[in-house]
Amino acid sequence: NNVAKRWSATVAGALNQTNGASSAIIGGQGNLTSGEGASTVGGFENSTVGARSVIMGGQNNIANGSRSIILGGRSNTTDATADGGILGGRYNVLSGEENVIVGGYSNTMENTLDENGFGVYNRWSVMLGGGSHLPNTLQDGAIMLGKLNNVYIEQADSLHHVQVGPANE
Repeated sequence: NNVAKRWSATVAGALNQTNGASSAIIGGQGNLTSGEGASTVGGFENSTVGARSVIMGGQNNIANGSRSIILGGRSNTTDATADGGILGGRYNVLSGEENVIVGGYSNTMENTLDENGFGVYNRWSVMLGGGSHLPNTLQDGAIMLGKLNNVYIEQADSLHHVQVGPANE
């Protein structure tokens, strides 16, 4: 185990590396915590890079987003996410702000700016299970259940969308 920054700690485990100020790793093997105030608890070869982000268990997860969380699962990634999380599943990617993916396989959530490059959209959305994709849209608040879903919201007055089951594109 290796601790490189002050106010950081690595407790138990093997081959763990703590590089972020005020960060910690508790147990596990081959984990890296480099975000300021970030934490990794258990798991195998997880990387907690975003400031104040957390990974608890799982394998090969990467928390790049600030204040993001990954709870278990395998090969899940949060990118540039503030206050979002992935709970289990495999190969899920969370790029939208303040979104959550619960389980499933190969789910993707993205965020976007409006046509003038202002505002962030695709916030406050949830994916439950399955394998789905929430692409860049100009809306918030989607809820997706099941698999093979694609949510495209084009109406400016449509702030919320719920989709259950497969969608025909």
